[in-house]
Amino acid sequence: MATLAALGMAGAGLTVGAAPAAVAATDSVAKLPISSYAAMVIDSAHERVYVTEDSRSSTDGAIQVYDFDGRKVATLTSSGPVSGMALSEDSGTLYASNYEMIAAYDTQTLTRSVHAYTPWYAYCGRQVAHSGGKVWYTQNFNTGDCYSYTNTLYGVAGGSAYDTKWSAAGRLQLATGDGAPNRLFMGQPPSGAEKDPFLTSFDTGGDTLVRGAARRFADADGKGALDFKDMSVSADGKLLAVADAGYGTRLLNTADLSDADGSYAPLPSGATASAVAFSGDGTYLARGASASGSTADLLVQKADPGSAAAPLEFAFEGSLDGDRVAPRGLGWSKDGTRLFAVTTNASGSEYWLHVIQPPAAQYDSRFTGGLSHSPSRAVVGEALAVRGRLTLDGTAPVDPVKVSAVRTDASGTHRLASVEARADGTFTVLDEPDAVGEA
Repeated sequence: MATLAALGMAGAGLTVGAAPAAVAATDSVAKLPISSYAAMVIDSAHERVYVTEDSRSSTDGAIQVYDFDGRKVATLTSSGPVSGMALSEDSGTLYASNYEMIAAYDTQTLTRSVHAYTPWYAYCGRQVAHSGGKVWYTQNFNTGDCYSYTNTLYGVAGGSAYDTKWSAAGRLQLATGDGAPNRLFMGQPPSGAEKDPFLTSFDTGGDTLVRGAARRFADADGKGALDFKDMSVSADGKLLAVADAGYGTRLLNTADLSDADGSYAPLPSGATASAVAFSGDGTYLARGASASGSTADLLVQKADPGSAAAPLEFAFEGSLDGDRVAPRGLGWSKDGTRLFAVTTNASGSEYWLHVIQPPAAQYDSRFTGGLSHSPSRAVVGEALAVRGRLTLDGTAPVDPVKVSAVRTDASGTHRLASVEARADGTFTVLDEPDAVGEA
């Protein structure tokens, strides 16, 4: 739905301005039966969404399974809590960590087998990734401090887990991407033991894990350090988007982790980055955040940082939607037609799964020429018409394009009835002002 921003009714005159417009998205929501959140994996081949908790309990764990419409279709049980997950490149196997093993679930039958027993229990949960044909996972050996204590990167070969000897403080996060099949990216969240956290990458294509580029971000005065929340590899494998709670969205070159050409607009004022995800078709970027009130918690926009198209914005507020996007809570279907977002409440005790469907083709839209209104003087209690013309840059969509407006005045915010644009793009939005003063 193209959005018309109608602003500025002051004194005897009415000034109407237009914001860039974008096509609407649909949002289906399912309440998740979890009280903590660890990971989400998207299986586009079988149209399944897998979600796990971040539990420290000794009870049996589970993987919640949903279809692409947000309907729950299965619960996969496991001995002990399940934390990290990863999907094989061919989508045939879902790897999941529990206390004592890396389990392998056949994604067709959902049956479980043992991929490898781990030499240490996962008291603090694990991150799991699949890259270079192998499974990789993080391991914390401390049962009391899950956030600052050293994590070690392990690999699995021949059914056995082995220590790669790469380790660092904190709950290290892992990421891979289809566009970079033999690359494993690691991000270090902030902790008491590390004042200048790092990003790095590894080459997973050979028998030996080879570390590539690495980067820290603090300046000489210790300012600007990375506050890592999430990262995502672009479809072509050339870019890495990083959700940095202190900075916003960093865009880096995967080859050397240098700053990429171009950057994304800042998140809305008051929004703190929590998640980021490129769509598998290379079209979109989703940016999740923690924000209060009507400030947007989710922006869906063109992946090209140079695009002038306005993002779709979502503000999650309250018991029906959650209040914010959970860290690492975004994922796409490979064709870019569905975005999956895990939201949480302010206390982090409840979670929701949103299935968002941007249009298969995101039509850039703009208002051509000026917007006009009649009568020339807005009068309380009398009809007011705002007229303009909308132009779409692309093939006309199947459904009629609608334009809506929002009027904000002394009595609050009022959404006006949407109207369909005519075949030539012209439209007329009708209003009846009910308060004297600025609007």
